[in-house]
Amino acid sequence: MLSALRSRGAQPGGGLLACIIAALVGAGTLAMRPDLTTAQVRVPEAGSVALRDLRAARSTRVTDQAETQRRRDDAAQAVPVVYDHARVAVDRVARLLREAYSAMAVEMQAIAEARKSLQDRIDGSGDSDREVDYSFALAELNNRRQRAQLEFANSLQIQGMPVDFDALDRLGYRTEVAQVLGDVLQSVYERPVVESRQRAQSRAVRGLTLRNPRQERFTSLEALDDLPALRKRLVEVVLSRAPQLRSAAGSDRVDDRIGRSLAQLLGHLVVPTATYNAAETADRQRLARHQIPVVVQNIARGEVLVRRGQEVTPDHVLLFKQINQQGALAAWLVALGAGLLIALLVACVHWFALRHMARYRPDARDLAFMAMTLVLHLAAISLLSGVLDAVAAQRPELHSGLLRPLLPVVAGALLVAFVLNGTVTLVFVVVSSPLIAIASTGDIGDTLPVMLGSLVGASLIDGARRRTDFLRAGVVAGLAAWGVSLGTTLIEGGAVSQEMGFEGINYVLGGVLAAVGIPMITPVIEWVFGYMTNLRLGELSNLDHPALRELALRAPGSYHHSMMVASLVEAGAQAIGRNPLLARVMAYYHDIGKGLYPEYFGENQRGENPHDKLKPSMSVLIIKKHVSEGQELARSYGLGEEIIDGIEMHHGSRVISYFYKKATEIAPEGERVDIEDYSHHWRKPQYPEAALLMIADAVEAAAKTVDVPDPDRLRGLVQKMTNKIFAEGQLDECDLTLRDLHKIANAFHAVLVGIYHHRPRYQEPATKERRDSNSSTQHPKPDSEPTPTLDPTPNEASGSDDLRRLGH
Repeated sequence: MLSALRSRGAQPGGGLLACIIAALVGAGTLAMRPDLTTAQVRVPEAGSVALRDLRAARSTRVTDQAETQRRRDDAAQAVPVVYDHARVAVDRVARLLREAYSAMAVEMQAIAEARKSLQDRIDGSGDSDREVDYSFALAELNNRRQRAQLEFANSLQIQGMPVDFDALDRLGYRTEVAQVLGDVLQSVYERPVVESRQRAQSRAVRGLTLRNPRQERFTSLEALDDLPALRKRLVEVVLSRAPQLRSAAGSDRVDDRIGRSLAQLLGHLVVPTATYNAAETADRQRLARHQIPVVVQNIARGEVLVRRGQEVTPDHVLLFKQINQQGALAAWLVALGAGLLIALLVACVHWFALRHMARYRPDARDLAFMAMTLVLHLAAISLLSGVLDAVAAQRPELHSGLLRPLLPVVAGALLVAFVLNGTVTLVFVVVSSPLIAIASTGDIGDTLPVMLGSLVGASLIDGARRRTDFLRAGVVAGLAAWGVSLGTTLIEGGAVSQEMGFEGINYVLGGVLAAVGIPMITPVIEWVFGYMTNLRLGELSNLDHPALRELALRAPGSYHHSMMVASLVEAGAQAIGRNPLLARVMAYYHDIGKGLYPEYFGENQRGENPHDKLKPSMSVLIIKKHVSEGQELARSYGLGEEIIDGIEMHHGSRVISYFYKKATEIAPEGERVDIEDYSHHWRKPQYPEAALLMIADAVEAAAKTVDVPDPDRLRGLVQKMTNKIFAEGQLDECDLTLRDLHKIANAFHAVLVGIYHHRPRYQEPATKERRDSNSSTQHPKPDSEPTPTLDPTPNEASGSDDLRRLGH
């Protein structure tokens, strides 16, 4: 398992990712909730004296049922009762009154006519028998009148109520009278009317809400009338309308009795326009109750519940019982929530980053490293939180909230940024910040200081090489976190105090503590996961390394070539934003395999070329072997996977063209030379630093063949070699863009111009000039590795045009 994680580039399958998430959920949950394994506290007896401080074994929330009920009752009582207000009832009564008067007028007219006709017949007849019949007829008319009065009362829905019909009959039942009475009704309804002010007052202690289909408004009882008050006012209004009534009735017979009789009739007809809605009031009170949250007492883990020497009260006993009752179930429910939070954060953020962030391509090793970092970081934060709680318990003036900034909450992000890249760190920070906030303060609202402090520190620690780099990253990260915390406090209305300054110092100390621990733990990370950090690269960049000393002694030409290539790749890596230190160290060691057979490589030959005595097929085997031999040497020295990758990938699958051409020249006519036999069979560059090494290796070797290395020829050389490697498909498996290739070419050209810059010719003694003219010039032997023969004419450096087209 360890060897699998150390291998670079192993892509995680679904099963491995699921295992990593499961491990994160389990271990992270326990790290965030260490109280899951805490035993329950023994409940003390009421009346006993505590022999020591009795503390809460876990963080919990205890409900206060009595206080909750009191607050909910207060909220329900504060809800104004609801009355439905509708003037439609008044309009309906006025309409019924007009209809009743109209019907009564018709009936009374008919009765009057029948009575007159009957009376005329009585007056004109002296027959006693007929007088008896007429008496029965008059009685029937009286009965008819009574039925009409009863129908009148029924139509107005006032049956059984006293009505002075004699007074009404005197005034008559003209519709004009009904119209005046309707106007009287409308006039007395100036304000909403309730049935009884006394009954409404018992309900509407805090006022009432009047509502109609269009709106509702809050009002008090003083703004309302009730039916008794309305009936009293009717008498005054009716008497004041006597002139209108006389005019409407066409009679002067409107006396006090008639006025009061009319007021009595209208008093029976008045109805409340504001009626109590018990159902709506109950619903609103129920809603007000539900909106009051349960009153809870937050108990922090380690908080002193009963101090030493204090008497245990029944309230203390109840508190301990509630803590124990809630302990197991509540802890596991919180654990379930923490596990769900971790699983969703990891899965969702990982999935989003894979789809939308090009540089986020973690392998199995990276995921395992981030998972381990997160779990250990959570565990460390939880452990240190317990220590701070204990300190705060002994020193009440140093409450735990003031000491929380001392926690190294940015440590995990700084470690990931130092080991991996910024894109992966961004994803890690998004996932870890809420979890770290919960583990450190128990409040997910503290995510923002953790997140921004982590991002600022991570951006500064990426590429750190010196101890001061780590210190600076920690200080700035702490200041950033403090700034966010300070801003949040001010936004929430907090006052500026001395504690803020002390808190800022603690934030900085926490950031420094997190940063200075990175170099201490890095060797363990490198050993467990096989990472190559800048600290390790700094060690390997020491030219006094045994592998480099051996190469310098046995193959000085290859050693010098490696130094030149290192200068090129370092400049190229800086140009495209990659790791220049990694690129330079890869270049140092990429040809250490040549130290075993130095005489077979052109840069180390000082006399006879041993390849002249070998067949091309044998020479190719020796050339190829320096890669495998270099890998073995790198493993024996423990150089790391990145360096071994550089040794393998700097040739990729390129053709060893010198010996392939030689083999084709000496091959018998008709015999075909297989190009695969004269090609390297290694992996192509998988990441930009390895691609830089391949291009720089070819460019540096080719630069030695330029007779006049002026800037134009060097530019053409760089562009031609870069374009050739690109056209061969050697860069297909790394994420270099054409824009990157242009930047690399420009960086290489600048380095080569600096190396091969023009030197002025100085006047020398005549004897030395003659000696130089007589000396013989030694022609260089052909390099055993493929180096292109370039025409010194700059106009024929056509590769520049090819690369220029590729870049647009």
